[in-house]
Amino acid sequence: TRQVIDDRLHACAFRDGPLGFSAVGPFEGIGNLTEAHLKSYVDANYTAENMVIAASGPMKHAELVSLASASFGSVKAGTPKWTEKPYFCGAELIYRNDEMGPTAYIAVGWEAVPWKSPDAVTFMVMQAIIGSYKKNTGLVPGTISGNRVINAVANKMQVGCADEFEAFSYFYKDTGMFGFYI
Repeated sequence: TRQVIDDRLHACAFRDGPLGFSAVGPFEGIGNLTEAHLKSYVDANYTAENMVIAASGPMKHAELVSLASASFGSVKAGTPKWTEKPYFCGAELIYRNDEMGPTAYIAVGWEAVPWKSPDAVTFMVMQAIIGSYKKNTGLVPGTISGNRVINAVANKMQVGCADEFEAFSYFYKDTGMFGFYI
């Protein structure tokens, strides 16, 4: 469920760019995939500019280059498909599915900074301070937590207003998203 909510939040926030494309994907038509479809996908996406080779430990650089050239020397070079900063679109998406039961799933996100920004650490600290909560789990129950957000979520109207709450921050090359899931 969380992946679907994140997927829909990205589709709404970044609807005009690749960050808005679904990462989950539909199940319809999966039976029709052929080897040719997969080969076409690999040829289009598994290109040199989309790969990173890393090594650690006592390895000489020349040896790594030699091994990489032998293994990946035939990988074709490609061109980046998207080069401009994704546009963050403030919007609201309301999706009702009664088959999912009586629980509502909500995610709210605001535009944040890219992963190379010095302010990315600030967003990570905010995420840690706001925290996360899952009913009936954890060392300290939410009903007695010292974190005001978690305590409010756990004690609202004496029964709690949510079974789960989590602050999140996603950082990308040119933008980011900060928010919460409840």
